[in-house]
Amino acid sequence: MPYVMVPVPEDMVQEVMQQIIRLQRNASLAEWTGEAVAAFFDEIDEDGKAFLSTVARATTAGKDLAMADVASVIELNVRETAGIHRDLTELAAERNHMPLVNQRDVTEVLPNGRMQEKKAVTMDVEVAAMVRAAERDELLADGANG
Repeated sequence: MPYVMVPVPEDMVQEVMQQIIRLQRNASLAEWTGEAVAAFFDEIDEDGKAFLSTVARATTAGKDLAMADVASVIELNVRETAGIHRDLTELAAERNHMPLVNQRDVTEVLPNGRMQEKKAVTMDVEVAAMVRAAERDELLADGANG
């Protein structure tokens, strides 16, 4: 791969290099497939499954959830929920995959009409469908075994 020299302000060299390394690492990660999501879902604990299922449901419904919203749904505190997110992200990286769940900034309109920025957890719509399918398959398998 050929290299191109680009001028970067001296005080930003470290940040630019980190971004380049991040981009190179992400380019080498494998895409999620239905089989990979199903295997991943089967491998994680119940809290991780609840986290992924909650975010997948919200994503397929077109809703934005804050980490506190997810914590409320899965009946854990925000710190524990953020820990689950971190653990799932690390496990995905160990499996050479992008994170299933990402955070992004969204603007929420409050009842009084004011705008508020919040961090929302979300996933790709196709990945959300794969998570929902894995969840459905597990429920069907448990029903057949139970």
